Amino acid sequence: QYSHVLERIQPLEKEKAALEANLKKTKDRKQKLEDLLNSVGEKVSELRDKFQSRTTEAAKLEAELSKAQKTLEAAELLINQLDREHKRWSMQVSEIKDELATLPKRAQLAAAFITYLSAAPEDQRKTSLDEWTKSAGLEKFDLRRFLCTESE
Repeated sequence: QYSHVLERIQPLEKEKAALEANLKKTKDRKQKLEDLLNSVGEKVSELRDKFQSRTTEAAKLEAELSKAQKTLEAAELLINQLDREHKRWSMQVSEIKDELATLPKRAQLAAAFITYLSAAPEDQRKTSLDEWTKSAGLEKFDLRRFLCTESE
């Protein structure tokens, strides 16, 4: 009977040993896969952190770029305004230079008018002043404007 039991148990023990070996292989494989999964999970977490960091950095750069763009636009606007102002000032400087160049002649005409024509009739004043203006080489001369300030 004992041999009969041994004969029946022996294939079962072999099967058990094979199953245990298979179980051990499966557990080892499972452990390797878990380790690999953990490794992949860590890598995913690391990549997620990097992605978050890069996304935050990109948002900061975008905000800085937007701010720089606004600053650039404001600077361009200011440059255009300053250019117009420069042109206006240049024209004023040119006008002032022209006026300064003719100032002695205009002062002389004004003094002559006051000295010699103050008692003369209006038509003689106009005729004489026109002749003097022509001989002085001036295109036009407005005595009233010359003798008054701009605020008057």
